[in-house]
Amino acid sequence: PAGATEFSAGFLKNSSPGDVDLSAFSRDGYVAPGDYLLDIYLNDRFIRSQYRTRVVDTGDGHSLFCITPALANMLGLKEDNRRQLAPVEGTDGQCLNLSTADSKIQYSPDNQSLSVTLPQAWMEYQDPDWVPPARWSEGVTAALLDYNLMANRYMPHQGETSTSYSLYGTAGFNLGAWR
Repeated sequence: PAGATEFSAGFLKNSSPGDVDLSAFSRDGYVAPGDYLLDIYLNDRFIRSQYRTRVVDTGDGHSLFCITPALANMLGLKEDNRRQLAPVEGTDGQCLNLSTADSKIQYSPDNQSLSVTLPQAWMEYQDPDWVPPARWSEGVTAALLDYNLMANRYMPHQGETSTSYSLYGTAGFNLGAWR
């Protein structure tokens, strides 16, 4: 295949060439199974930085990126489309197969990014100025105290001078999803 390279195990120290099988790396686009910290892009739009993504072996000498249910939620897939994604064999439903004729997953080893291209019809409503509920954070547990002090002085040419002060305050507490 174009772009494929044959490797020789002879360059590895302390091993005989028969002990190591490097044939998987001769396939164009092969990524070794394991965990990777990747920047995630959806339809050329940045979604998340340094997201832990797993690559699994398909058993036929190929590998694919594990699209977890959490990542599918983060991508903003409609519930119906998310339910239609088939689980990858041998992953106990923890990896969904996003490889369809309408979608594309492209890994860039140079900048450690995963670019996912999906049809707009599969997506929930998205707007650059809006964050979907699936990506909301509960924030941190904290006590809040906010205040606003205002002073106003009125000095007319005729009449009495008046001064007024106002103090407004807000107190609150965040605990998990409770505000």
